[in-house]
Amino acid sequence: MEHIDDEKKEENKFNLSYVLDVSKVLSDKSSVDIEWLKGVIEVANDKMWIPDDSGWEIVPFSSIELIGRKMSASIETQLMHATKYSNFLVVDHKKKSMFSGSHLTVTTVFAGAAVEIRQFKNYLLELLGFSASGTCDELESEEIRLLCLIEFGVKDVDMLLPIFDSSQILLNHAFKILKNKEYVDENANITPQGLEYVENVKSQAGGKLGKDVNKAFESVTRHWKDARNAKQTKPMNKVVWKREHSALLGKVATEALWQYIPIKDIKDVIIEENDVGNLHLYIRTKSGMCIDVEPLEKSIGFALYGMLDKSEDMRFRIIDSMYLGIVDHNITAHVLGIELPVIEQDIKSMVEDDLIDPDNNILPMGMNVVRDNFMRYNISE
Repeated sequence: MEHIDDEKKEENKFNLSYVLDVSKVLSDKSSVDIEWLKGVIEVANDKMWIPDDSGWEIVPFSSIELIGRKMSASIETQLMHATKYSNFLVVDHKKKSMFSGSHLTVTTVFAGAAVEIRQFKNYLLELLGFSASGTCDELESEEIRLLCLIEFGVKDVDMLLPIFDSSQILLNHAFKILKNKEYVDENANITPQGLEYVENVKSQAGGKLGKDVNKAFESVTRHWKDARNAKQTKPMNKVVWKREHSALLGKVATEALWQYIPIKDIKDVIIEENDVGNLHLYIRTKSGMCIDVEPLEKSIGFALYGMLDKSEDMRFRIIDSMYLGIVDHNITAHVLGIELPVIEQDIKSMVEDDLIDPDNNILPMGMNVVRDNFMRYNISE
């Protein structure tokens, strides 16, 4: 390795597991068959040096196309089994073909502890010219969006929901994160820390956040001028209980759905989308009852389906239950049909892997897992 020491300057080293030059499109089978290596990745000013069987695999930064591409949840599960890690970084880059001389896009996947992977990703992004360790990367885009709107004075839920794809769950999640970081208080008033954060966002946006946004919001406010005076009853999920020729229709809040499902009596669960695009969960019980759940949002239906699927990975089922608003561990154990100590052990590991925080709030990495899980269904959200 001495022959490259003069070329590597201002390097940083990361001890990781990795696989080189896999297909950009991983399948469940290929993710099992790939051969994992372990070694010290050395990152210099303009390239990465990755040990391989023949010496070094050199990845120039100029060849990198994408850092941090998301994999499907099923593939991540396979990789977790193969590496015993639940934190990965995908790097897509160009490489010259040995046969045609043309350049192909290949993928290198890195695996390691959460802290190590996060530091590795941030260091790469900084060298590539992104402010990966800057303040603004502490929040996801939807959380930054909400914080800026609150600072602008927009607090009405009816006005905020359309910006969050009409998802009450996403809006509540973003607000919880801002509150936990003390950027806003419980009354949605921005704190000095939050104001400083927004000012930092404005400065990084090169002046585009300010006058232009003010003008845009004047238009939005005019468009929604009657929103404050048109309050509606809180939307709920439709649930129909059917047995033979009898039926009972009701509306149920998302966080209470589990109370209206006879968990221990479930025979099977089917998820379908009807001709007009509405999602339905059909839950059949051993006693002959059929429960038809029409969720308020497709994401609620997907989370409910995943939570009830006993063949699903336990940590995915837990995070789906949290997405539905279930935070009491005893209730989680009941709904999933698992002993409480097992649930608590899984939740502890999820906290350690930065999927959730100690208060059972889903963190950005956990939300990525939730979204990847939803994409696994053939029905598009």
